[in-house]
Amino acid sequence: MKTVVLVLCFLVNVLLHFSGSARTCANLDNFNFLRRNRDLTGFLIDVIENIGIVECAAECKLRNKCKSSSFQHSSGKCKLFGITIQQAGNSVVTKTGTDMSDELNWPSRIAGPCEDHTCSINEVCEPTSRYSKKCVEADCPSPPTVADAQPAFTTTYETTKIGSQLTYTCDFNFHPVGNRTCLPDGTWSDFKCELGHCPIEDGYILLENVCIKVTSYKKQFPGARAKCSEAGDRLVVLDTERKNAVVSVYVNTNIGPAWYIIGLSDVQTEGAFLWEDGHVVTFTKWRLGEPNDDGGKEDCVVLESKIKSWVDIPCTYSELYICEKLL
Repeated sequence: MKTVVLVLCFLVNVLLHFSGSARTCANLDNFNFLRRNRDLTGFLIDVIENIGIVECAAECKLRNKCKSSSFQHSSGKCKLFGITIQQAGNSVVTKTGTDMSDELNWPSRIAGPCEDHTCSINEVCEPTSRYSKKCVEADCPSPPTVADAQPAFTTTYETTKIGSQLTYTCDFNFHPVGNRTCLPDGTWSDFKCELGHCPIEDGYILLENVCIKVTSYKKQFPGARAKCSEAGDRLVVLDTERKNAVVSVYVNTNIGPAWYIIGLSDVQTEGAFLWEDGHVVTFTKWRLGEPNDDGGKEDCVVLESKIKSWVDIPCTYSELYICEKLL
């Protein structure tokens, strides 16, 4: 008898869903397996809005990776989880108006033609008629790591859905090749960060993926920028702690302690320091008391290699300079 009630409730829930009415059609006290006023933090595999409690349980049945679900009665919000209530332990929390249940608590027939389906872990069983069904790719597995790159996202159920495109930040002097998208067949498209060629034969040095060239003669900032540009380079951008340290140690050890012009200045707007690539400075390594601007005349920046720190100077000063080739 209870199974008949559940099936009828499922059908009524569908009708109520389309009419925008109440989302619960049965006395929930009849479902003694419900964990009343409980919800789960974490382990989400999907969220479905504006459905009924039996529909929510049915959605869990359609996914082999779903082990439990929670349903918020006031909003019709259904959350599906990849773990049972018992396995969740302390992750189960009190939440008034939200009930939880395990997938196995509900009869399989609420899934209609998808009862006892054999879809894969990343597929959803989709009814196509009263008696037929098909398996549809729903998401991709967790994205593989990318060498020489940092993910600019947090992996959630949303980032692994079909069509999701993920963003990575390649390490300095690496450039992105391809894109990382969850394809309709449930696989990830190819993406990598590639290192370009550093022409060591032309006097460049490769330092942990930084390709630089240090001159043996001095120039003022405009002349140094122009000479770097002639070779397709730019004045070096020291926008991370590691990069600043690596370049500092190299020039200090191999060329000698000195001031080296780098690609940082506030020529355009006083006090607003920009790198040669146009980015506003975020990481800084100023020497104590710098930048002091000395009466508005110090708009360019040098690296004081001995202490790995920066000093602002007049752009008319002639100093050694460091060019960086983008790989």
